[in-house]
Amino acid sequence: MNARESFDFDGLHCFQSPDDVELFYYVPGDPGPEVDAQNRPTLLMLVSSTGAILQLGAHWKAEAGRLEALRNELVKRHPDIDPGAIRLSASAAAVQKVTVGLGDGSGRFEELQSSASSGFPPFTAIFNIRLTGEQKDRAIAALNGRSGFLRIAYLIRFTSDVSIEVVISGDVKADLEALSADATLEDCRARVSAGLDNGHLTQEVSENGPVPAEMKAKALTLAAEKAAEMLQSMVQQVTAPAPVSVSQLRVSAALSDTAVRSEERATDVSTWFPGGAGPDHVRPIGGNGGGPGPGPGPKAGQTVAFDFGDRTDLPVAFVEAARGATKAVLRPPAFEPATLAGPESQEALTVTTNYTDGGPPYRATLAQPEAGGWKISLAQLGLQRVVIDGTARHAAGARELRVRAQYRPTGNGTDEDRTIYLRNDIWVQAFFVVTRDASIAGALAFDWQETGADGSIRSGRIETPDPSLKLT
Repeated sequence: MNARESFDFDGLHCFQSPDDVELFYYVPGDPGPEVDAQNRPTLLMLVSSTGAILQLGAHWKAEAGRLEALRNELVKRHPDIDPGAIRLSASAAAVQKVTVGLGDGSGRFEELQSSASSGFPPFTAIFNIRLTGEQKDRAIAALNGRSGFLRIAYLIRFTSDVSIEVVISGDVKADLEALSADATLEDCRARVSAGLDNGHLTQEVSENGPVPAEMKAKALTLAAEKAAEMLQSMVQQVTAPAPVSVSQLRVSAALSDTAVRSEERATDVSTWFPGGAGPDHVRPIGGNGGGPGPGPGPKAGQTVAFDFGDRTDLPVAFVEAARGATKAVLRPPAFEPATLAGPESQEALTVTTNYTDGGPPYRATLAQPEAGGWKISLAQLGLQRVVIDGTARHAAGARELRVRAQYRPTGNGTDEDRTIYLRNDIWVQAFFVVTRDASIAGALAFDWQETGADGSIRSGRIETPDPSLKLT
């Protein structure tokens, strides 16, 4: 095994898979704003004489342009790899929480509000925050381009492959002459240790990723032990009837593992408004007490809700439900039910789903409501849930499964290519693909590799239109 490279490029952290030289993982950089159709931040600040309401959305993703630039950089760095074979995959990541912080301009921030993200790339988070008069002034400072007053922070946890290789080499002629034919392994350990101390043996360490201290210590010990064993073998050859004249020693020890890291990705909101556009997002309102007073109560009408339980991990920006001129919007992360104001009606409902991938929306029509209101299914959102189940392989003794899942739509869906790991206590994982259709409207391909408890490797490929994969 050779340690693979790890580097930062244009705000992305990239590292090469230790098992597949053509596969490169990336971790996005700083979070960015949710934007409207004109690519402007959707942030809005409603201000009164005594306070304000701050509404904003954020996401954490790698922009398509940056990924393309990263791919070009990898082509330059690896002329030995076919450019068409280089694959990029998002490192398995989870957002633990997203916070909005208010600062005083000196680098100190207080948490105004925290939220779970959508749970699915691009990990959208939506905030609605009441501000006091003093807080309002500091937030406005950020919109006026002053840094250190308002920031968005994502606390993330992601897994990455880490590896280390230790090479010990040098001329051990003096050691061979000093050791007798009955030299013990302990004698050779002492000679190796002394050789490393006085410099006639060199030790080279190559690391990929944030190698834990205990893993590094284990690799150093393993390399020293292998050097002692080789030295003992060389002593025995030198003292044999036909002595060996070669005195160069070289051994290597390599270890690899999967590490879980927790980091913070943060951005100053003042950077969202180049050219002084921040004040355009401030709107005056009447009333006092930090925001507008309560409006009139909801009108009677029919509810619109999802028909598949609470979800916070949908790749959906928002869903608009319209019946005639009456509209309701379901927004992430909770997508709470909405009410279509007005009297009950038997008119058809048009559901328009807008996605976080930036592609075109999908429209579906629901002819009749149910007794409790309109119920929207996943298929009517143009989504399919893909499930990868490796519990049977775990029961059979698998230590780890690596599955590359690809979705290739036949219609207007969005291509998907991701790598999923099943290991430890997680042997079932699911994600959503954007089909823009009531069916799968395409094909799924799963390339899997299983590592057994004994380190053995087996692999295979499955192509199927069935979004539920059970590896048996």
